[in-house]
Amino acid sequence: MYVLVDLCSWNSVALRNLANVVSIELSLLYSFVVYRLFVWNDPGSTFRQTLSQQLFRYHGSAGATLIVRSFLLFPILDYFGVNHLINTVFGALGSCLLNYSLASRYVFSSER
Repeated sequence: MYVLVDLCSWNSVALRNLANVVSIELSLLYSFVVYRLFVWNDPGSTFRQTLSQQLFRYHGSAGATLIVRSFLLFPILDYFGVNHLINTVFGALGSCLLNYSLASRYVFSSER
């Protein structure tokens, strides 16, 4: 975000939103690579197989996590009056656990 908005002067609402999307995608790609190399390393699968199957499923699991966090967890905690900063911390922790669980079961499972 900093590079695109501050250094590249993406100052309009549309460009800042695009910078947000780009930063989210870069963070997803980074976390996928870290998971793939250090958590669920499968030397038996090819790079092409990884990109065509696991990367697509990883985006799906991350999307499901985002939906749960944005449309279920945050509104419920907000309804009960939890401070928005604490709510965000709970959301981040819950998202990490859910994303790990989904990735373990549906993305990097050896049964796939």
